[in-house]
Amino acid sequence: MSLISTHPHKLGEWAPEWYFDPEIYVGTFNDVACHGVDQIRWLTGAECVGVHALGAQKKHPKMEMDHVQASFELSNGACALLTADWLTPEDSPSFGDTRFIIMGTKGSAHLRAYAKDSLLIVADGKGAYGPEFPTERLGGFVENMVDAYTRGEENFISTSDVLGVAKACIVAEESARKGGEFLQIA
Repeated sequence: MSLISTHPHKLGEWAPEWYFDPEIYVGTFNDVACHGVDQIRWLTGAECVGVHALGAQKKHPKMEMDHVQASFELSNGACALLTADWLTPEDSPSFGDTRFIIMGTKGSAHLRAYAKDSLLIVADGKGAYGPEFPTERLGGFVENMVDAYTRGEENFISTSDVLGVAKACIVAEESARKGGEFLQIA
């Protein structure tokens, strides 16, 4: 299995000054791609065990790195490539064009988070198709979190999940700062 997750975003004039302080700001990858890392862990059931990443300053001179690309090795042998950047043009109709692609041996799924036809599936023997979704979707993400907290239960996004994502993102940022050195995620 191979996974690709892109996270282009706009960095507007709204950005506070601490965004440009590497001693305070967690970094472009952690800030922008953490949800992609979370999705990859959730979809594969695997942990990120190693990463090499490259970063650059392309658009925002006050920022250490405004573009980071990371390649993760997963505990189940899968590979994942994630990009995070603050390069989306100001005239773009949305803050970014997040995409997610999963490729397997018998098919693939292509997701665009902010597009009308947001999901395309391609499968051996079935071709390309866009699934139909119910008009009413189950929500309640925040309510579920509050209810779990009120009952003293672990949320469906566990503390371990949050820490696993944070660790993977921090190590990716470190790899980018070291020029792409492959680093183990322990």
